[in-house]
Amino acid sequence: MKNPIIAVVCAAHQGNGGMYSVDNAALSYFESRPCTFDLLFTQAKQDTSLKIQKKPVALLSKVEDLARYTHIVYWGDFLNNPVYGKLDFSRRDVNYGHSNNLNKAYERWKRIFVDPPVSKNTKLISVGNNFQHDYSSNNREFKTAFELIQNNFHAILPRDPFSYQNLSKLFSLENLNILRQGLDCAFLNSPLSNDSNNSDTFCYSFNRSKIEGTDELVSMIENRYGLKGINVSNWLRLQHHSAHSDFENCRKIMASAKFSLSDTYHFLINSIVVGTPVIAIGKQSPAQIGTLGDFKKYTLFSMLGLEDLYYEINSGNKNSLFGEITSKVEYIISGEFYINDRYSICKNLSENFKSNLDFAVFGNRNFSKCVSAEPSNKTNTSKSFLSVLRRSVLGRTG
Repeated sequence: MKNPIIAVVCAAHQGNGGMYSVDNAALSYFESRPCTFDLLFTQAKQDTSLKIQKKPVALLSKVEDLARYTHIVYWGDFLNNPVYGKLDFSRRDVNYGHSNNLNKAYERWKRIFVDPPVSKNTKLISVGNNFQHDYSSNNREFKTAFELIQNNFHAILPRDPFSYQNLSKLFSLENLNILRQGLDCAFLNSPLSNDSNNSDTFCYSFNRSKIEGTDELVSMIENRYGLKGINVSNWLRLQHHSAHSDFENCRKIMASAKFSLSDTYHFLINSIVVGTPVIAIGKQSPAQIGTLGDFKKYTLFSMLGLEDLYYEINSGNKNSLFGEITSKVEYIISGEFYINDRYSICKNLSENFKSNLDFAVFGNRNFSKCVSAEPSNKTNTSKSFLSVLRRSVLGRTG
């Protein structure tokens, strides 16, 4: 059997460290698999060019070009979500000059992401996408999109249980077999070797929830525990010419910190991947709104069994929750936060995700790859977790 030729359609990072981590995971994953692949993105200003490490990411200028591939893998973010197609994608498509109006932009989204002009033998696979929205508000248009998705796709691995359940309600009984539980693609990045037992730092990044008083919270922690807070201020502003080194430097700061404190979804995921305890904050959100809402963070921490590390803050409870957060810091730095225990669900989900992804794309769950030296301890039991996670990330599904 010939190795597949794969189009990996990404959400271009454009300097966003979180989206870079998603795209970088695609490169790491497919480079370790028997295939030929191209990284593609679908929207850009005319003078934009991208690379992940040294591999170029090409702009898909003609939808018909997808016909040359045996597999099309839609990698992460909200790419196959019709709310994203109707709002974010369409607005950007008009702004970038790819479409003349919003209606044509949405039709272009459909031709790329739910009904591309390819043969019936081409495998369409959605990996790590978010489908958390309420689709009843535009039922006819979204119903059409989901009919195309379930009839055209070979496999869908949504990134969280809420998305999985949401899709299950929309799909017909005979099409449920294409659904498998997935995970955010950023979890497929490799861990880092680290040893922060003697570190006197924590890192933080506040870019999303617009919560007032975060400077006060950082100062409270610094003053109470004698730690130095490091603001990872360039997380959403990776430089074009040095994006990968900037990204790796951010990860090194996370890995060397006693903990990460953030309101930013992928900043938190990347901290977990490098084996650092996390404390997350957000605003109470009963549903996913747009692509930046906080419901996805709540869902993430519930999925990972880390609910006690997620704090929903508003003006009425800010002071009391800031006090609880500083107490949580004491729990972490006292050595009671055991990575192996607290991230065990994440480890299992990562292993299952890699196995399901291997099977969806390659029909094989038994890939393996040699592992280099184990990372050093982060806490009393972190080495065990990180070595298992590394085997998971590199494809050992024993």
